[in-house]
Amino acid sequence: MEVHGMILFLSTIHFNKDGTLPVPTDYQTEDKREIKGCIQTNEAAMCALARALEQQNKQLDHVFYFASVEVCRDKMIGGEMTNEAAFVEQHLKMICPSLKQTRFHQIAYDEEDPVEESIHYIGRMAEFINRTLRGKNRVRKEIVLHADVTGGPRNASMMMLNVMRLMEYCGIRGGEVYYTDYNKRLISSARSVYRAFALVSGVDEFVRYGGVRSLEEYFNGTQSELEETSPELKALLRAMHEFSDAIRICRTGVLEENLRALHNALRAFQEKRDREYHEMLFGTLMNTLSGEYGALLTEEKPNRLDIIRWCRDKGFLQQAMTLCTEWLPVYFVDNKIYYTDDECIIDRCDNGQRTWEMEFVINYKTIPVSKKTDTLANRIKALRALFSEMKEDQSLIPSPEQAPFLIEKDLNLLAAVQRIDNMRARFGGEWSKHLPAVQNLVRYLYENRPTAGTTKWSQFERKCTHKHVLNIMHTLPVDTLQDLFSLGAEDGEEDPIEIPCDVDYTMRRYAELLENGIAKTNYGQAEVLSILESYRQIREQRNQINHGNYENVRSAEEVEKLIDLCLAQIDSLRRHGDAPSDVLQRKIAVWQSMPRNNPSELAAADGFFDAQLMPLAKEKFCARAQKQKLPAYYGMILTLGTSWQPLALTLAALRPQRAHILCTKETAHLCERIRAFLALSEDSLSHTVIGRSDADAVFAAVRERHSAWAAHGACAMDITGGTKAMASAAAMIAAVLGIDIYYVESTYLPLYRRPLPGSERLERLPGAS
Repeated sequence: MEVHGMILFLSTIHFNKDGTLPVPTDYQTEDKREIKGCIQTNEAAMCALARALEQQNKQLDHVFYFASVEVCRDKMIGGEMTNEAAFVEQHLKMICPSLKQTRFHQIAYDEEDPVEESIHYIGRMAEFINRTLRGKNRVRKEIVLHADVTGGPRNASMMMLNVMRLMEYCGIRGGEVYYTDYNKRLISSARSVYRAFALVSGVDEFVRYGGVRSLEEYFNGTQSELEETSPELKALLRAMHEFSDAIRICRTGVLEENLRALHNALRAFQEKRDREYHEMLFGTLMNTLSGEYGALLTEEKPNRLDIIRWCRDKGFLQQAMTLCTEWLPVYFVDNKIYYTDDECIIDRCDNGQRTWEMEFVINYKTIPVSKKTDTLANRIKALRALFSEMKEDQSLIPSPEQAPFLIEKDLNLLAAVQRIDNMRARFGGEWSKHLPAVQNLVRYLYENRPTAGTTKWSQFERKCTHKHVLNIMHTLPVDTLQDLFSLGAEDGEEDPIEIPCDVDYTMRRYAELLENGIAKTNYGQAEVLSILESYRQIREQRNQINHGNYENVRSAEEVEKLIDLCLAQIDSLRRHGDAPSDVLQRKIAVWQSMPRNNPSELAAADGFFDAQLMPLAKEKFCARAQKQKLPAYYGMILTLGTSWQPLALTLAALRPQRAHILCTKETAHLCERIRAFLALSEDSLSHTVIGRSDADAVFAAVRERHSAWAAHGACAMDITGGTKAMASAAAMIAAVLGIDIYYVESTYLPLYRRPLPGSERLERLPGAS
């Protein structure tokens, strides 16, 4: 069932000078159909539409019109007192029988209102049309709204088109658009002008979101014009459609090929001459595409990192995470960030299910066992690592290749542990009777658990899951593990290595593979591990969402930041890829492996960072700064936050004769740490305590120091630390006084909440002096 309506702005009747009605006018449509006896121009369009619908066994059900004050004012017309609106309605039904069943609806319009008020009239009309055409009948109707843009004030046509666009968003389809030329006595279709809105929206949809629905609707609605569409445009539309499909359902295997095809099709279309009118408009709009898609459209293979960034920027976060998961392993291997050149490992990872690079980065974990490394300590370490791996993946059934130090009985026991949750789901509280080996294991764990409490055996057995059992086994001492598993006798070579429980198993696996030379890198191990950690988190989030698991799922904003961090880390590695020295590298690995489960352990790790890593980081930082050939400074002012290390590096590199720190009362004690690290006196390094947001105090302190030092030489400013207010105020006054401004840039390690030692770089802010 179709319902047809028409919207228009009712024109006034042009009466003769003596007040009589004008002579009726005859019009003709573009297809030579005659419309006779019209008193005013709107009548021609309404009659034309009604007769066109009648030929299709349809009717014009409703006419909605804006009526000005003049049109609604009562006057003598044709010998009786009425108004123009009522007269036109009556006259229409007389000259066009097809309109006898049509209902007319009026919305008053005051032409004296400013143009800005048009939006209110548009809203009122749209609401009225929607309510009238939909009605209270819940039967689904196909509703079509047509328009006549002939009459009314200058902005009338714009009002009509805006109402139609608004109605389209309410599910009402746009129909014909008429314009009546009184001088030519011609009723023309202006639909192509209206449909240009759809073309603009379609291009905008593709540029912003990679969608093609609106464009397809536009060209599908222009079948007669599409018959004459050039092969170049058809090829471009096909390429856009294929790219849209690939991005929407994340067809990673063809995405790059689709982008290349889109580039070639767009270039061919842009080079074409003698276009039809819709092609000319489309071509003008498509120039925006080249700018928005930028580096993605190239004859060569597009950069995969650029595609991931594009997806993230357009809000395709699921696609961005999927591309990260599937493409970054290949990128890591190709760019020697994390790779292997061992053909045996490559063959083992080439399982045909996904790329070998992806299998290597995500799953490869076996470290070949030699006689030298086959110690009890390493067997214990490998067993605990296996527990962690089983806990993360319940489907993992340990094999002899993964645990060559375990006999078949031990492997069968671990396989049974992995079935605990399934048995609990099937048999409830009776689950343990169906896994007797596990029942004995659970009883043993209950009696030998490290932290015995008041928990009763029934409660302990009831809450047992496969993760719970593996967690307990992970914490068992060596002698207890030897009782449970056939690990061999103590060999006396070394004590068991305790793996800190706070470090994720996957990250320990990466570190172990790198340390054992199974995996390789051309960069610093610590920086590579930081990138792999970001990759692990992205992959974890993608899997959580794909599998409908809403535990620990991050917000869209957090996912965006995670993707940004990973890409920034890769860019930083490639831009500043000089690996730290071997000594620094080894010490970073030691620092990263230190436990951080309580305040004392955190303090020990921080102490190691300051004592062992900072001197090596300073040496590397100063060497970099020396290559920059920076100016010499007599004095330097620095803003101090909760980290003293960046300020110490800046002072070590620039070596001013005098330095002054702006700090708060909470951070003043750190000034002594800087003095001690650089062996400076209080005369050469002084400080001023100011409020956290006291910009006036910052201005005064900087002016005072600058005045005292200006006669001796140039001054510089470091705004790395301090509160935002403090650093901003310092930068402002520095710019006013012509003081050079510096900032310490570094690669941040979120897992350790510290910068990567050796990655720090001194950046001079442009335009500050």
